[in-house]
Amino acid sequence: MRTGIASNRGLRRILRLGFLLSVTCTEDVPRIAPDEIERETAGTYLGDSRVREQIAACAEWPHGPLPPGYGDPVRSDVPVFLLSGNVDPVAPSYFAADAARYLSHSIHVIAPGAHVPTGPCIDSMERAFLDAASPAAVDTSCVGTMALPAFVTKDSIS
Repeated sequence: MRTGIASNRGLRRILRLGFLLSVTCTEDVPRIAPDEIERETAGTYLGDSRVREQIAACAEWPHGPLPPGYGDPVRSDVPVFLLSGNVDPVAPSYFAADAARYLSHSIHVIAPGAHVPTGPCIDSMERAFLDAASPAAVDTSCVGTMALPAFVTKDSIS
């Protein structure tokens, strides 16, 4: 419990709530279909409370309109390296997989990890991609050797 409280306090220190609301109230919340909230949040840890709180906050927060087509997929043939963590609670791998459908010169790598997988394997793939500016230059075989770190509990610490 102490770890959760400390994490929450740390997040509150670094999170700029005004900025978050300015962006999400303009770009994200208007695209939430109220009739889909229950289905999309069913079985999740927080249920629909977080979404409904965000919608309520945005009802009071100033925000502007978006230009037509703002939410349309980006289409490009520019080389793109997409990296997803297989246990990412923020941006699941299917987000990048969907984006890749419109990025004709992209590679999508799913690696063990959360929001930002790291390590020598990731570094080598990123370097290869940047050096060659080509998805074809990326050797993804090292991903198979990666593993999530062990889950540490109070009882497992000696």
